[in-house]
Amino acid sequence: MIGLKGDINPLLSKFYTIKDANKQSGGLASQEQVQSWWKEASQQRAAVGEPDWLGWRPERHGPQNLRDYLLSEGVPERALAKDGRDRLEPDLEAHVHQWALGLAREGYSTHDIAKLSGGLMSQTTVHRLSQRVPLRRPAVEVPAGATEWRRAESGGPRTWKDYMLGEGVPEDAFTMDRRGYLVVPEIRESLRLWVIGLGREVDESRRGRRYGSNTAAAMSGLGIRPATVRNWWQESSRQRQEAGVPAEVLPEWWWPEHPGDTVREHLVRQGVREDSLAVNGNGVLPKPIREQVWRWVTALGQQVDEATGRRRYSADKVAEMTGLLVGSTVRSWWRKVSQEQPMGVVEHQLKPDPEMEKAFPWRDGADPAGRVYAPFADENGAVHPTVRANADHVRAEGFAHSLKWLKDIARDPDDPRLPVAMANDMERLWSLLEQDVAAEVRRTIKGEDPPFARIKPALLEARHLRDHEKILEGQWGLFLTTRPAETPADQRMSLSNGRILGLYPGAVLENEEEVESFSQTYTRFPDFAMDVPNKNGPLFTMAGEAVTNYTAFANTATRPNTAEPQLDHSVINAEFVAFAVRMPTNKGRWRWQGIVALVALDNAFDPIANPHGMIIANYGDTYLPLLA
Repeated sequence: MIGLKGDINPLLSKFYTIKDANKQSGGLASQEQVQSWWKEASQQRAAVGEPDWLGWRPERHGPQNLRDYLLSEGVPERALAKDGRDRLEPDLEAHVHQWALGLAREGYSTHDIAKLSGGLMSQTTVHRLSQRVPLRRPAVEVPAGATEWRRAESGGPRTWKDYMLGEGVPEDAFTMDRRGYLVVPEIRESLRLWVIGLGREVDESRRGRRYGSNTAAAMSGLGIRPATVRNWWQESSRQRQEAGVPAEVLPEWWWPEHPGDTVREHLVRQGVREDSLAVNGNGVLPKPIREQVWRWVTALGQQVDEATGRRRYSADKVAEMTGLLVGSTVRSWWRKVSQEQPMGVVEHQLKPDPEMEKAFPWRDGADPAGRVYAPFADENGAVHPTVRANADHVRAEGFAHSLKWLKDIARDPDDPRLPVAMANDMERLWSLLEQDVAAEVRRTIKGEDPPFARIKPALLEARHLRDHEKILEGQWGLFLTTRPAETPADQRMSLSNGRILGLYPGAVLENEEEVESFSQTYTRFPDFAMDVPNKNGPLFTMAGEAVTNYTAFANTATRPNTAEPQLDHSVINAEFVAFAVRMPTNKGRWRWQGIVALVALDNAFDPIANPHGMIIANYGDTYLPLLA
């Protein structure tokens, strides 16, 4: 019985449970006895102490990830296997998390930790863990002349790093993570300021021309990229533009002095430089002028025509009056005010937006509301005409591990979520799911409204909730459009009919910088973030904290009377299933893009177990810390 703990049941593709072990014994060992033996075994392992690999770090001539290291130390392959819910054996998982937190304290990025795990952890899981502990980095005293150093014509340090070492800064202060970023923030900021200062000066060795980005990168002595240098210079230039904007030059009560007068012309008359009014590639004004225009635009948006009860001015009219904005930007600002979202930092309860049911699911990480993901976007952030023209050729494929996982649920006679007979029909249903996913993607590419509603959000009432869930009363939940008792079997939006409930949209975050930037703006991240697999690449994140559709309003279920939150799989009736979609790009090429769809299982339509038709989704155990 002890040997079954931590082993995977080959029939179910998940770790043996106490109930499974009881069945395997033929009833010779009761569930209470199995639980007692397993608890005793865990206590004995704990008494031995922590495993010695918690301090493992990659070396040049050794294994390059934790998984390979453990295999090289004799850990069997099956001990590192994950179950159908992508979970490691609990004791091993706890140690892997402990190892990851150690790396986080040393300054490793979440991207690097996930990569170094060798697939034992995802980036989003690492991100959640790292938020729970303060990072510990070496304390460094930066020399007073760090930002003023310049290379002499002869003699002296030849690089900025050599100068810093000569001033007593220790070598480990220049440690970089795997992606080439300095770990110590004081050193990173000093380097940035030194580079910015260098960009404003003349390189005498180049006959009076300014320093180039290649020269500045080489002079740092740290191997930074010229592109990083150029980015810092551009950022500094924008900040100087913003610094030239006088305060309060656009009061909320300002009105055009003559027909055709605009906010732009008024600001120029007030001494604002033209370069301080230039929008970036995403149509965004620089601060602080954006804040003043924001106040003026939103004040107009609150003026109502008493005769009609509607806004006095349309968004397009206000945009025209600014001479700076487009109508979609004005509408976005008005929408944020209606949701009471402050500029810069967004922290709000998501609200259902019917318009999002026809929205393209892959959104831009920097501007999720206004732009689609870059490979599919035109210059204005809308779906590119080339993508639209090829929409009918879009197709979707599921992932083999997801198909196996659903088969395993069906094969389990004790699992009420799917009938046993469905296991033999799963290949056909899987093909229908792929077709439905592709059809939904094609619809959103074309911006078409859904032909019918598959799901609907509604505020939760006491009758929807179990006793320990009453805290959710008054919050949003997700429901079938008709009660299970009123839904004919052949019209169910369920796996048994090869239909999905909906695609899960969100901002596409591909790397550590994008995750960090998004989390700074949307403080609820990663509450609505999904790890999404790619057919030809690593996992990426789709974050729904900014904009999302009805699928995000599905709640999950936890067991009552537990010290820590535990998912209640007896109540869960829907799963998030990943697919790869073959998509046309704005360059006329094709690429595989991952997406997640919400799929209802048969118990969602059980009129006794689920009389109200509430969708209860499995978000995975990695979300449990968010419920604590």
